[in-house]
Amino acid sequence: MKFLLDAAYGWPASFSQERLFYLDQLAPDTPSCSIPVALQLSGAVDAAALEAAFAAVVAKHEALRTTLAFDGDAVYCTTRHALPGPFLELARLDSASLAELTQEILSRPFDLAAGPLFRFVLVQQDAQEARLLMAFHHAIFDAWSMEILAADLETAYAAALRGGDGELAPGAFDYADFAGWQREQWHAAGGQARLNALAASFAGAPEQQPLPADRPRPATMPMGGDQLALKLPAGLERQLGRFLQAEGDSLPVVFSSLVGLFLAAGSGRDEIVIGMPATGRTSADSHEIVGPFANMLALRLPVGDKPDLREMMRRVRDAASRGCENQDIPFGKLVDAAAPDRASPAHPLLQVAARVEKRPRWRLAGLRLDEQAAHAGTARLDLSFILDQRDDGLWLALEYATSLFDASTVRRLWSELVDLAEACLANPSARLDTFAEQMARIGRWPDAGAAQATARQAAFQPIAGGDAARDALIGILSAALGGKLPDGAVGFIRQGGTSLAALRVIAACRQRLSLTIPLRELIESATLGDFVDAACARLGDAAVPDRAHVDARLGQLSSNQQSLYFFEKLAPNRALYNVPLHLEMRGELDPARLEAALGRLLNRHEALRTRFVETPSGLRQEVGAPPARALETADLSQQAPDSRDAGFAILEQAFSSTTFDLAAGRLFRFCLVRRAPEHWVLLMVFHHMVFDGHSAQIWLRDLQTLLRGDELPDAGPALTVREAAAREQAWQDSRDYQIELERWHGRFDGKPTPLNLRPDRPRPMRRDYAGAFLECALPQAQLGEHIRQAAQLGASPFMAVAALLAGYLSSRGNQADVCLGFPHGGRGDDAIEETIGNFVNLLAMPVRVEPSDTPRRLIEKIRQVARASYAGYRVPFSAVVERLGIERVPGLHPVFQAVVTADEDFAGWTQDGLVVTPAPGSSPIAKFDLAFGFNLARSCVRIEYATDMFDPASIERMGAELSAWLSRFALDFDSPLRQPSNAPAAAEVPRAGPKLLRKPKRAQTGDAGLSTDAT
Repeated sequence: MKFLLDAAYGWPASFSQERLFYLDQLAPDTPSCSIPVALQLSGAVDAAALEAAFAAVVAKHEALRTTLAFDGDAVYCTTRHALPGPFLELARLDSASLAELTQEILSRPFDLAAGPLFRFVLVQQDAQEARLLMAFHHAIFDAWSMEILAADLETAYAAALRGGDGELAPGAFDYADFAGWQREQWHAAGGQARLNALAASFAGAPEQQPLPADRPRPATMPMGGDQLALKLPAGLERQLGRFLQAEGDSLPVVFSSLVGLFLAAGSGRDEIVIGMPATGRTSADSHEIVGPFANMLALRLPVGDKPDLREMMRRVRDAASRGCENQDIPFGKLVDAAAPDRASPAHPLLQVAARVEKRPRWRLAGLRLDEQAAHAGTARLDLSFILDQRDDGLWLALEYATSLFDASTVRRLWSELVDLAEACLANPSARLDTFAEQMARIGRWPDAGAAQATARQAAFQPIAGGDAARDALIGILSAALGGKLPDGAVGFIRQGGTSLAALRVIAACRQRLSLTIPLRELIESATLGDFVDAACARLGDAAVPDRAHVDARLGQLSSNQQSLYFFEKLAPNRALYNVPLHLEMRGELDPARLEAALGRLLNRHEALRTRFVETPSGLRQEVGAPPARALETADLSQQAPDSRDAGFAILEQAFSSTTFDLAAGRLFRFCLVRRAPEHWVLLMVFHHMVFDGHSAQIWLRDLQTLLRGDELPDAGPALTVREAAAREQAWQDSRDYQIELERWHGRFDGKPTPLNLRPDRPRPMRRDYAGAFLECALPQAQLGEHIRQAAQLGASPFMAVAALLAGYLSSRGNQADVCLGFPHGGRGDDAIEETIGNFVNLLAMPVRVEPSDTPRRLIEKIRQVARASYAGYRVPFSAVVERLGIERVPGLHPVFQAVVTADEDFAGWTQDGLVVTPAPGSSPIAKFDLAFGFNLARSCVRIEYATDMFDPASIERMGAELSAWLSRFALDFDSPLRQPSNAPAAAEVPRAGPKLLRKPKRAQTGDAGLSTDAT
């Protein structure tokens, strides 16, 4: 079986990509982030050789094979190992003019999630003339990348003409290496503290730059733009050249200073803020990498004293120097931290930028190349001043927002800037206000903000509860704002909302409410009251079920409960789904206080008072009253030690194997066993229908609180299990559910191939579910190094051990396709965070393991697949199985036969002379062929196995093999997974067993409650 996702690997987006993704979502389906290039080719171009050259360039540079998506929490990149061709699109002029066709091709938007994020089109005009059009999304490309592309394209085209394959030597590093390093450095170098200091330096800075706009700023700022580019007068160009030579300063500093003086003259302000781009390539290692490194520096410049040109240059130089020291601080993070008023349609922090461009030298063998004017028809800022260094001299271009400016106004601004520049260069020591003629021509520009203020009306609609959709929206906003209740009278950004948090809000609305909201609607709403009102209006009557809809569905089982009910009926009286949770207590215990605490907890959580009955209308869950007495007792303290221990073992075994009647209810059992005067064991067992691992954490926390004599919060869980089940059933009627289900189907190509686990005995057709487990030590140093290296790739510890296991099982079974299962907590909704019940869903993690894969590459594959699985956690596993059309085979799990978890130990607590620690259960249950629970704190793995398939000796050997694989992963992170020639294959690892932390034991029941969710 082949898994489609195996052709790619994933990694966390860089900060620049994160920002560009956000900007792209602000203006979807527009070329707002495109970088266009147009080249006129004179001579006979070989289209086949050019196609081969582009293929070589794409193969070399990882960024060109990358797409971006938001998974609900963060922006992630997916890079394909190879892209199918053709890469070069051939176009004909037909009825359209060359200019029209050029504009149409260069203004096409990109789909960040689908890709590719580049476009190469060859328009053949005649036998000797052609136009080559190229466009790139800024998320994978920048101006420096253009130089790299030009050099590589020249080399690859020449090789293709000679008949070679044109393959280009790969660089030492790829963009993903930089993205990982950038995030690591951000934390290691105190990035947040430096960001806070930089943001503080912009306190009180002007939020808007007055500009001579022809129209008031619209309430929603469109991205449409145009560019006026004219060659500088020859006299001014010579004047500028002489001045640069005399002053010994850089062209960007001088040009930015002239633009700054021009803005100061027109605005009359004491301060201006202008943007200046920095390359962001602070290391030589980055010089040959294609990707978005560029960062915008915001220069805050005092101009109230009307400085002369030389003084202005000093201020620009100083501000740029400070900016360059912080050029690793992403501009997007600065915007979030400085928190300007993004309810205003004005661009945040700055609206004007100045930059100097130098175009690459384009060469292709046998052809003459001339770069032509190219523009995507958008403008990200109100006004950008660009000094373009071309072969024929300097050109001054003004890129402008067409919603604000007419072309005639921009032409006037161009002339006024040229006039002022000539005057300042002629007399660089003269203060700005001495240039009376030029100042008079420029005039005084109106404050664009004043016009904007009349164009919007900020209406406050207070936020209130009582409506399910509104409550859900408030919950989503609260989570995005760090848990605080949002203020309906204030905008999202003003309350501390960041760009990433805004993306999370939009993703949560789409996932939880099946509601698609434009990102701009959240950012540009004057108040959150406006946003919530507009969102509720979008939802209408068919959104989140209101109280009446929920009440109508109350009593229906969730998909998870339905599946458990079905499997319980298949194996009645087997206790397959018991969750034991035993506590050993030493010291002074008040049994009456314990019983009262248990009673209060049963009363607080209705799931524990639920029974499941079959009715003419289907399965229903009904809630009853808590029992009058819930705590059984047993006293073994008077028995002899030997008989006491034996008696306790029998008692615990029988207790943990309790069979529950789902229709009768009371799906729990508690017994306090006294083993000595100050030695107690509290035996607790729950049916999985009403309890899961997260429930155990809630239960133990609250039990500790009550035993200590403290009170629980008055407010109980925000949502009951029955209400959550009703909402789930309503969601499964939505289009969003069908989309998520189809995404699961798309992750598989065909039906899963069972794992070849090489058992000691064939898998029986009828399982007895008897199990045992063995705990094996793992080398602590190697495990720590493996986790650390995975973290640099943006992979969690769980993903790290899952990659280790996938590589090992692939080798053990000599198969490329491996599918692991893992439990997901299923609690993406904050409303059920404090609810006891069973919300766990099983997720599949399919991956193809190639012999050439390195540990690094395998971790990247696992991270991508796991993130995709997380995103679809709400789709019931049973629905995935049904959609895949998998026929159930007795004794064989339909999708995966091995599961993996990252486990944590419950430490217990001490209070008032009582020491409480966990006590293991002993019910012999194994639901899967193999289950691997990695305990990172104790550097061990617990291998739970089905005893009807495996012998203890084989599991010992498995532990040794895993330990050896871990050493290889940690020490040879970039070496292929294939076995070294002098090393035994995985099947031939010496039989010397690993260090056993415990002797083999019978396996515990179910998920023993404290296994952390894989996420």
